[in-house]
Amino acid sequence: MKLFFKLVIMIFIYNLSSISARSAEVPPSLVTDLSKKVISIDVSFSGSKFHIFGAIKKYASQISPIDQPPFDIIIEVIGPPVEMNIFKKEKKYGFWINKKIQTLNSMPSFYSISGTKSLKDLLPIKTQRSNEIGISEHINLSDGKLKKEFIDHIISNGKAKKQYNLNNTPITLLENTLFSNEIDFPTNLYEGNYKVKIHLIRFEEVLATKQDIIYVKKIGVQNWINYLAYQEPKLYGIACIIIAISFGFGASLVFRKKV
Repeated sequence: MKLFFKLVIMIFIYNLSSISARSAEVPPSLVTDLSKKVISIDVSFSGSKFHIFGAIKKYASQISPIDQPPFDIIIEVIGPPVEMNIFKKEKKYGFWINKKIQTLNSMPSFYSISGTKSLKDLLPIKTQRSNEIGISEHINLSDGKLKKEFIDHIISNGKAKKQYNLNNTPITLLENTLFSNEIDFPTNLYEGNYKVKIHLIRFEEVLATKQDIIYVKKIGVQNWINYLAYQEPKLYGIACIIIAISFGFGASLVFRKKV
């Protein structure tokens, strides 16, 4: 009888220790860095490139199921939000006019996504939404829902302007640990914070997400012009008139005919 009780106690202690060990398992995380943290825009700016470096940091022992490969990586770069109005042509009183049908309160001015595989192959729609991954998850409306045809048109227009890149260079994961990726910034960048989000994926689950920021700012004459245009529009208008008159008067002096 005593032997039986000893056996029961031993089994209980073993199960308790196993549960404790499993509960102590920590999922892997990410260690990342950027080749640039600040990008300056001046009159000669012709685009820029930067690299994202990273590694998968494993906490649990190699025999733990949570630390076993395969792993996948998704990298998103999201530009500062801008407001966008969507218009639709409508015939009224015999004239074609543009009628506003939607306002996008928060539309990414830039968006790029890269991965070891395509997003649709790595994560189901439900997981994409819960983790806010994908261009569609960063489109916020003032009210209601935007039709898919309009979303597709916005994305297509963004691709044409090189503001959206949904097929960036595929990421290679070396030794199931190290990775890097290159991101191209176009010339038409908005000033502000560009959010970099790196996601660690395993079996359609997001194990970890690391975030960083790249700050894009205008410098020199372009910064002064941008400040006047948006912060001091009256002074900007007066300056434009003065410059136009000056150039017109100068041109008349140069090209006037001698009598």
